[in-house]
Amino acid sequence: MYLYKNIATGLVPRTPRRNDLNIGATTDMARSQEIILKRYAPLVAYKEECNGSFFQDIVPVKALASLQTSTSSEIPLEIHTEQAFSDERPTFLSLACLREDPNAVTYILTLEEILKHLTEEEVKILKKPLWICGVDLSFILGGYPDGLKGPMSILSEDASQIVFDQDLMMGVSPEAQVVFDRIIDIWYKHKTDVVLETGDILVIDNRKALHGRSKFSPKYDGTDRFLIRAFARLH
Repeated sequence: MYLYKNIATGLVPRTPRRNDLNIGATTDMARSQEIILKRYAPLVAYKEECNGSFFQDIVPVKALASLQTSTSSEIPLEIHTEQAFSDERPTFLSLACLREDPNAVTYILTLEEILKHLTEEEVKILKKPLWICGVDLSFILGGYPDGLKGPMSILSEDASQIVFDQDLMMGVSPEAQVVFDRIIDIWYKHKTDVVLETGDILVIDNRKALHGRSKFSPKYDGTDRFLIRAFARLH
């Protein structure tokens, strides 16, 4: 996790009630986000995610408030790596904060921290292809075909990378599900809290950390939390 503070936002527009208008992409903050993220890898976009925009508005959407998407608010966004279902998942995820909400907490748990609390036997199981994974709702809404992917492993063979989705992954055996639940238990006990403030840009290594978010209470009046999300990928 890398957190950049006090980045100039420029003029901050009102928070839109929809996430498909690409308003954040027009801001000075998006330009700074691009410069920072390109230090890690080339930017990448996905045609089924926010109409293929490189800079995506992450705002509360009332119609999606109780669903497991980045636009939810009434429920916590469960722990995951971005696009766990896909072999083309981004290497890095960036969140740039145009307008903060002190009650919206971003949660991070690093792979390094997870490994501290797993036994050798649990690590061995996590390297086996014992999980299937559904497709992110945001991709399905964008036209990506629904279905189950896998079986796949959660840890790479050298345990240097992790793929995980609390909502969409399921073990193919009782043993696999027990170890899966162990990671969730570690999450609740050892996650790091980050409250993004206006002018913050957070970069997460999608191979080496899980992330999620608390619930919060938007007003839908143009003053709600407004982030810009961007992805980068090493090829």
